[in-house]
Amino acid sequence: PLFRRALEGCEKELGANHLNTLVAASNLAALLKAQGRLDEVEPLLRRALEGRENQLGASHPKTLASVDNLATLLKAQGRLGEAEP
Repeated sequence: PLFRRALEGCEKELGANHLNTLVAASNLAALLKAQGRLDEVEPLLRRALEGRENQLGASHPKTLASVDNLATLLKAQGRLGEAEP
C-alpha cells in the first residue's frame, strides 16, 4: 500500500502531471511488474511516458527511460510488434 499511497498523495498535493507524481506512477508500475500484475502496469507506464514527453520533451533522458520501461513491458507480454515496430 505504500507505493499506491505515495502516488495518491502526489496526485492530491502536486497534481496528476507533476514530475514527482509521474515518478510515483513509475515506481508503482515497477512493483506491480515484479509481482507479475502486468495488466495493471501498462496504464501507469503510459501515463508516465505521456507526462514526461509533454513536460520534458521526447528526447529527454527521463522520457527515454519511460520509453524503455514501456517497451520492456510490451516485450514481457509478448507484444513484440508494439515494442519494436
